[in-house]
Amino acid sequence: MKPIRAAGIVLKGDKVLLMHRVKNGDEYFTFPGGSVEENETIESAVLREILEETTLKVELGKEVYFHNYETSEGHYFLCEYLGGKPKLGESIEKERMEKGKDDSYKPKWVGINKLKIMLVYPLEIRDWLIDDFENGFSMEVRVAKLKTSELRQTL
Repeated sequence: MKPIRAAGIVLKGDKVLLMHRVKNGDEYFTFPGGSVEENETIESAVLREILEETTLKVELGKEVYFHNYETSEGHYFLCEYLGGKPKLGESIEKERMEKGKDDSYKPKWVGINKLKIMLVYPLEIRDWLIDDFENGFSMEVRVAKLKTSELRQTL
């Protein structure tokens, strides 16, 4: 069975919650999320990952994006912000940062209008979000079958 990544697109007005990453000298953003654990649903993984990475309270909405890769898959759900101030929860990422590794992981609200000039992985999901925020989200899940080697890495 392929590994599954579950991520949340947390919106608050005209802002989206992203994870600011600095890893091995590279700086970029991602959507909060992570691996679905054994005996865990994709939906519960999204909520768990958002809580672990941001400490925010959110309500899970509908799945809006699905990426099917040759070796894994990614599910992206709209989430409604309910409350809290984004900060890194008690997690493996926090432990690595405290040990002084060249790794920084921090939740941050970002204006949707700024996404076009930001390195947000996967860039394909970033582009869909920009389009859907401006034009309205479809009732259907947007699906893409991609090779990980063909994912865009630069702006």
